[in-house]
Amino acid sequence: MVEPKNPTWRAKWLGQKLRDLRKAKELSIRDVADYLECGTTTVNRFEIGTFPVKSDILVDLMNLYGVATRPERAQLIYIAENVAQRGWWDSLVSDQDFADFLWAEDNARAIHDYQISFYPGLLQHPMYAEALIRAGLPTASDAEVSKLVEARLLRSELLRKANGPTARFVLHEAVLYHRLRGVERKVHSAQLEHLLKVSEQPSVELRLLPLASPAPTILDVNGGFTILEMHETWPTLLHVETLAGGVVAEAPDIDSVVGVYDQLWDDALREKQTLDHLAAVLREVEQ
Repeated sequence: MVEPKNPTWRAKWLGQKLRDLRKAKELSIRDVADYLECGTTTVNRFEIGTFPVKSDILVDLMNLYGVATRPERAQLIYIAENVAQRGWWDSLVSDQDFADFLWAEDNARAIHDYQISFYPGLLQHPMYAEALIRAGLPTASDAEVSKLVEARLLRSELLRKANGPTARFVLHEAVLYHRLRGVERKVHSAQLEHLLKVSEQPSVELRLLPLASPAPTILDVNGGFTILEMHETWPTLLHVETLAGGVVAEAPDIDSVVGVYDQLWDDALREKQTLDHLAAVLREVEQ
């Protein structure tokens, strides 16, 4: 079986739980391998997430590790089932880390997003999304761009789901005045109109952080980030996009960043002020 170059977050989490359970029982990898009648390499691969754990093997491991209660067993089975879960992102996104992010976003119960340079992917109008993708990937083919635009559109459907996550967005005012090179005014106009429309969704809250606000400097925030508050089976995640790709951290290591986001949210304009300002900027763009 060909192993993936990078295990998914889900596979890593399952592997970590299995490793913790083994160590709690003071068992070695050799002990587990002998019990399963397999090699130590296989057990090690289970624990680093590069080898799938089949349902019958998972049951054997739970029995060996003394996982006896129904809730504990159900949680492990749920995680294992999610490791194998496939979604629309698998056919549209080739980058494993980004596919992991899309899976987490799709399974989040709350999304907290702050952006300082561009509109968040969940809030992007198709024309703006295409312009941004072409600017960031100038050598991408039309087919590649089309797939990525489709991914943005499918992501935005999350905000309209009846059982979807709540979503809070803080936009730095600078985003409103950032113009993509060579992009027509109608694209920026459409994006602003789209923001006003999306803000009508009951699950969406949008706030604007004014240019005059000292909050980003005081809080040492020089870039955007996304916090994905997952259901209790999964840890809360922090995702930061960099020039070298996405960087991910997990709770409890991100508690301070959650506090920073809450401060940015409190310092931002309230909803009515935000929408009034967006409408005013839209009028300027349309002139």
